[in-house]
Amino acid sequence: IDKPIYEAVQNNDHRTHGQEGSQFIPRWATYLLGADLRTQLQGLDMGFSWVNQFRTDSLRDLNENSFKGTLPSLGQAPEWVVVRVIDQNPDDEVGVRIRDAALLLNGRRIVPQLGPYDKLNPDRATLTVTIDPDLAVIPPARRDNSNELVIEAPHVDPTPQGFYETEGLEGLLLWFKVPEFSGGLADSNAVRRVEVELDVSGDYALQLSEVFNGASSNPATYFYTAAQSEGTPDNLGNFKRVRVRYGRQTGRTLLGAHFNLDVRGWMVHSEFVRNFNFRAYPGAVRRSLDLFDEQTNAWYVNARRDWGGFSLGGEAFSIDGGYSTALNVQDDDLRSYYQFLSSPFTYPTNFHEPLLPGFVGGDRAGPTNTIDFHTVDDNDDKDQYPDSFYLRRTTDLQTGGRFIEDPDGVFPGLDADLNGRPDINENNNQIPDYYEPFLLYDVNPD
Repeated sequence: IDKPIYEAVQNNDHRTHGQEGSQFIPRWATYLLGADLRTQLQGLDMGFSWVNQFRTDSLRDLNENSFKGTLPSLGQAPEWVVVRVIDQNPDDEVGVRIRDAALLLNGRRIVPQLGPYDKLNPDRATLTVTIDPDLAVIPPARRDNSNELVIEAPHVDPTPQGFYETEGLEGLLLWFKVPEFSGGLADSNAVRRVEVELDVSGDYALQLSEVFNGASSNPATYFYTAAQSEGTPDNLGNFKRVRVRYGRQTGRTLLGAHFNLDVRGWMVHSEFVRNFNFRAYPGAVRRSLDLFDEQTNAWYVNARRDWGGFSLGGEAFSIDGGYSTALNVQDDDLRSYYQFLSSPFTYPTNFHEPLLPGFVGGDRAGPTNTIDFHTVDDNDDKDQYPDSFYLRRTTDLQTGGRFIEDPDGVFPGLDADLNGRPDINENNNQIPDYYEPFLLYDVNPD
């Protein structure tokens, strides 16, 4: 689903992605699979569901492309693993403190040298700490005039008591310089597992990202939350040791069960979903990935009893903090679509990267070649299309030759008169009816 074929006459897609010898022949892709097993009796609906998104790589053997996903066999290993420390509740005036940060490579503990990064000594294991005033979706890594990756923000030292502290709308960035190999250049010594340990107190959240020598001016992956405090801690002297593990997403699986009962005035609707989020470290040697998973749950129960014109009911639900239905894919080969007339990867950058701001660290942000694939789409404006989609709709041979999105759309429950048009856009134009004069609500379609 992330390797679109563009039919526009002037795109020459067949030469860019289909011609032998092209450097952009698609070797990996993202697949979406699903299954639903249910039984429906009078007043009873129950069953199980399975939804799976996973990345594949045709350079790998079939047994290496499981439903847990994989990472591309070719790619750049991280230069830095970045930990962002933020205050979960900026208004509570509590803040966060951290100290004694350490790096673990393949389980071996390393205490990095605290200080600014020196590009003349790039192999030194350093920990650089900077202030993050923007809290952007990526760390503010940039290239200098020599096209080398650098940390432009100044390094800050800890307090005399030996800890760092942040509060409010700013965060701390911990830049861990990571090598490709640990203990020699043999494949067996390649870094396959990277973890960070630190003492932390307060109302904290720890977010992880990586900076690698990719094709972007700011080559970094999106931050994701790896750990966070529970409740509302207010004692900054109560440190706890926390370990987080970094990895890129390889796949996501949603396993669900539902039970719905509607009989004789009683209504009970319920569902439980377990979320498996698979990750792996994108090291220099990727033939044998060390996959790990993060599991979260979501559930709800609705109950109601009807007596004629009177009803009494209630609802209970729970969603774990890390629950998500998205798969984040970073793929530098997506840059091969930039010059296509119908490509979504041209200006404006935020068409397919809506989370990426215009500026990061004071510099204009370049595309990171990242796409989020959602198994559950928002549709807040109630039209027939999801609120975000990574491909533009095209209209003619010059701009793509077909509608990338289904021109009929999907709008369950939003067509009460069954006329094939969503109720909020009866004249089927580009403007929702609630933005038009009311006398135009029932006009013929444009």
